[in-house]
Amino acid sequence: MAGKVDRAASPRRRSAAAAQSQAGRQKEKEQSPSPRRTSAAKPQAKSFATQPDGRAIPPESPSRPLELLSLLVFMLAAIFAALSYKHGARSQHVTSHLILLAAVSVAVFFATMRVIPVCVSYHMRKNLVGRDINKKGTQGGEGSVPEAIGLAPGIVLVSGALVYQTLMLTLRTDTTPYDEAWHMEFNAGVVSVLFMVLLGFVDDVLDIPWRAKIVLPVFSALPLLASYRHGTDVVVPPPLRAYVPEVPGISVDGILYLGPIYKFYMVLVVVFCSNSINILAGCNGVEAGQSFVIGVGALVLNLLNVCSDDKNTAANHMLSASMLAPFLAATYALLMHNWYPSRVFVGDTYTYLAGMCLGAAGVLGHFSETMLIFFAPQVFNFIYSVPQLLKIVPCPRHRLPTFDTKTGLLTATPNYNLINLLLHIFGPCTEKDLTIRVLVVQVLSIAFGFGVRRALYELGWVL
Repeated sequence: MAGKVDRAASPRRRSAAAAQSQAGRQKEKEQSPSPRRTSAAKPQAKSFATQPDGRAIPPESPSRPLELLSLLVFMLAAIFAALSYKHGARSQHVTSHLILLAAVSVAVFFATMRVIPVCVSYHMRKNLVGRDINKKGTQGGEGSVPEAIGLAPGIVLVSGALVYQTLMLTLRTDTTPYDEAWHMEFNAGVVSVLFMVLLGFVDDVLDIPWRAKIVLPVFSALPLLASYRHGTDVVVPPPLRAYVPEVPGISVDGILYLGPIYKFYMVLVVVFCSNSINILAGCNGVEAGQSFVIGVGALVLNLLNVCSDDKNTAANHMLSASMLAPFLAATYALLMHNWYPSRVFVGDTYTYLAGMCLGAAGVLGHFSETMLIFFAPQVFNFIYSVPQLLKIVPCPRHRLPTFDTKTGLLTATPNYNLINLLLHIFGPCTEKDLTIRVLVVQVLSIAFGFGVRRALYELGWVL
């Protein structure tokens, strides 16, 4: 009888033990992270690169204190306000539009700062990431860095430009000199920039060939040509007029009528600017840094001419400034995340955006010749790179310096570009110092451009 009880109780005991064991496993499962959550957390932990010495970089902190950047942006607004106050008695419309432009630029900066983390999250989710080649062999080169973050400033820039134009039209009065043709040219510039943002993002995702990169910017320049409402003639400098024969319909009284040739030149300027920023790249902060320096130089030139006695000159420079100020605000916000050690890669999305915006500003502001002088480092880099670009000399996919893991310095490689040339001339250095070298060269070219412009003005030739 007892034996039967034991045999009958045995299944119940086994069932109770099994239930207790299952409850224990369920409790352990709840306390420990699930494999799915663990695997999903790994990419997030490497979403931002670490510094070469192994110290982690907090993803939520920018590469430069936000307070300093905010101060710089508001200083830009103060400059706008000061200039508008100085010339307010002569040009009331300049006062209102510069203050409006400063306010929109500040909004663009803070909006870009908010949108960049959103883009980072989406790009990491879609595995649109890369590795920092210049930190290869260190912990900083092992982490995944989100690419094509130039999409963030591109979206904010176009949105800010449209908001600015809407406010301009809302506040427009009968005495405002910016007519429908002015707004049409502004819209054309925005459309061209938007086209290049799309092209750059497609290139980042699909890696389109170089032939397409040269041809497609031509189509992005078509809105600028369609809206162009000014003459296609140029004034021959007095010292050169003796060498230009008088030809009816082509050259009369020191004025050279170029016609379609001038518009073709406009296309060449835009295409070159769009690709030149993309060629001079490869170090943390160098793409956004050079674009910011060029933009500041061009904006200073605009501010010096927005109150010109010539109404057309003043309107053209206001048009150029209206594109450059929001661009600089968005670029500096991006530079905070892209400066060494970079938390994001700007990608071709930004380089095409920057080149188009600067080129369009030069064309619409009618100082494309001066803009090309500002682009002197990019012009030199392009000419110096021609043997590799034409495959006369072997051209690797990445023409970057070599990182020495022992010294932490970048050393030159036998590639034909300005970055390696600076390393050949001045010797190995850190990636941050190399970027600073490039930016110093860029600043010198801006100063040279203003000097050339002043010298030619003394000779009677205004660029």
